[in-house]
Amino acid sequence: RVAEVEAEEEEEWKPKGKASAKKRKAEKPPSKASWVASPHSTHRTDGADETVAQIAVRLGVPLFDLIFLNRAKLPRLSGEDRLKRDTRLLVPAPVDVQAVRAGSASMRDEWHTVAADMSFKDCARGLGMEPRELLRLNTHIKGLQVSSELLQGTRLILRQSAHEAEEYCHWTFPEDDPANAEPSYMMAR
Repeated sequence: RVAEVEAEEEEEWKPKGKASAKKRKAEKPPSKASWVASPHSTHRTDGADETVAQIAVRLGVPLFDLIFLNRAKLPRLSGEDRLKRDTRLLVPAPVDVQAVRAGSASMRDEWHTVAADMSFKDCARGLGMEPRELLRLNTHIKGLQVSSELLQGTRLILRQSAHEAEEYCHWTFPEDDPANAEPSYMMAR
């Protein structure tokens, strides 16, 4: 199916009729790019003689964030610019620190460090967990069994994050094998 799609795409861009050395416009326009932005609201300028920097101060947002959020529509926007009346600006929403903390807590594993030497079963019971469930969460410890003895300082996972870090490679040369490249880790929601 991939070969069919590639062949169809090649046919769409081939010149019709006799080959020509002249440049020509593409027959179908490229698709519009979509963009993603952080939560925001809109603000229309009222015509007062104020700069973008003054608007940022009045709205209580960082100037850089205001410029960055509006650069798709106003690419040359700077802090000294004076805007025309009824210019629409995207204004970043204030950061809710508690929501960010709650969201970041759900992205982390919850760990427990064993305080003293004890059996795995006793540790699981002390944590209020079923030993088999605790064992399932800690497959990273080689040879761990329900009958194992845990040493002081052993770190156990109590809860795994719902978000997984996925290995990817930033970039490679075309002839490189991505499997042999150094991995990076990225968290995405």
